[in-house]
Amino acid sequence: IVLPEVDSTNTYLKQLASNGAPDETAVLSIRQTAGRGRRGRSFLSEPGGLYLSYLIRPHESAQELLHLTALAGLCVCNAVRQVTGMQPSIKWPNDPVLNGKKLCGILTEIGIEAESREVDYAVVGIGINCAHAELPPEVAAMSADLETATGKKPDRSRLAAELVRSLYEMEQALFTQKDAWLAEFSAHCV
Repeated sequence: IVLPEVDSTNTYLKQLASNGAPDETAVLSIRQTAGRGRRGRSFLSEPGGLYLSYLIRPHESAQELLHLTALAGLCVCNAVRQVTGMQPSIKWPNDPVLNGKKLCGILTEIGIEAESREVDYAVVGIGINCAHAELPPEVAAMSADLETATGKKPDRSRLAAELVRSLYEMEQALFTQKDAWLAEFSAHCV
């Protein structure tokens, strides 16, 4: 689902998930008006970024999903490499970084079934700084963007497609090849 503007791709997709949206549903936008980060913090969502949320329905305990956000960070790194040729690193626990600066924010939210206590759904929200934007000095000092890093605007459509492909592959291997994913994650950690 592609939206030109949304309050939050995570909020939008969680509503769809609660109403039965299928596994592997993705929502993306180039502008969020109320992006959120961890612990309810606001997430600055400048126009020209890529804001994408991906739904999985793993039907596992929340404990089985402890590495999901970290693996999503690895998916971002893989997608950026495929599209730009640049290889981001990961700053613990899950922040993709370029040249030591944060390139992306990731927020994973889950819905739990009350009776079974299994995860009904997990929504992985990813915000990638694609275009150069005038940011407040305190944010600019710690932020990277793909346009500045590569000298050209990235193809956001291709980046979104690569990101969804990588998230799909990660989801398919999440419980059967977790060790391989975690080894690749460790290799990218700084």
